[in-house]
Amino acid sequence: MRHYGIRGRESAHLSGGLQCGFVRPDRFARVPGHDPRVDLMSGPQPGPDWWRGSDGHWYPPQAYPGVPTPGPPKGSEGTGPEKGARSRAFREWIQTGQGIAALVVSIITLAGVGVGAGAAIASGRHPSPDSPGRTPIVITTSPDPGPSPVVTTPRTVTPAQLTRALIPAQALGATATVNTKGTDLSQIMGICGAPLPSGAQATAFELLQDSQASQNLLEIIVDWGTDADAGTAIASNRAAVDKSGSCSYTSGNETTQYEGDYSASPPSSCSNPGNYLDTQVFLTSSSLFSSGLTSGFNVEVQCGSFTIAIQAEGAPGAGVDQGTADGYLSNAAGHFAATVH
Repeated sequence: MRHYGIRGRESAHLSGGLQCGFVRPDRFARVPGHDPRVDLMSGPQPGPDWWRGSDGHWYPPQAYPGVPTPGPPKGSEGTGPEKGARSRAFREWIQTGQGIAALVVSIITLAGVGVGAGAAIASGRHPSPDSPGRTPIVITTSPDPGPSPVVTTPRTVTPAQLTRALIPAQALGATATVNTKGTDLSQIMGICGAPLPSGAQATAFELLQDSQASQNLLEIIVDWGTDADAGTAIASNRAAVDKSGSCSYTSGNETTQYEGDYSASPPSSCSNPGNYLDTQVFLTSSSLFSSGLTSGFNVEVQCGSFTIAIQAEGAPGAGVDQGTADGYLSNAAGHFAATVH
């Protein structure tokens, strides 16, 4: 075969701990009828049920912690001297050994509840709502799904798929037939022997002939695996032509010559278009069965990691020009896009 591609194309917490022992004298509990400024530290017990505080003073029975003191009606905070008296009585009681012990027990109990709740949260368990004396705690947790994995599906295009993406013979003409068809990567070569990337994955090619119109159409599709390799393949072909304005390649009795680098644009149906080449082609043959001269255009386009090449040629007067070849390439790119993508 001849030409490019075919031979012959990304807590609250406890600050400072528990503190006690520093209370100003004017903060002693006020009890009706009792002047806290009277020194009661010495002497016998003033009366029945009087008790001595941790500060050494004697206090009447009604000031003992736990003894109910008449207060405001339920639901009221109380105001005035009564509220202040209860407050001071509590502060006095908290300094006693009994008050300190009760406070320590309370703190330990609260700490235990906190640790238990933390453990339940960490283990995903919730405190039982049936536990006596406890208010059910409802905790809703959602496991951290972490970053969403990026799923990539390798694109695998088989030679059979590329073969189906080739344009049908009727695209050349009603009487056109398939002369040659194949998927052999070893048949792919560069224009005038230009070096091509070695990472080609698959190919499909065909040569269509229309004897009545005296036209031939060669189409080659190559999957290069990467956009970079696809772009390099066309760039290498262009370099071979541009080196001196033309280049030629001979195989058997046939010589193909490429001339010029014509301006053109990739077809709109080409996905992710890249490099593009449009050059004139002349073929001469000394074969007894196909002697003479044919001419036409060779056009190639990069569509992502694929290249699609069309070489349209015909006998003198067959009307194969640049516009004709560009039209066939547009047809081929559209058929490829509809079949493979």
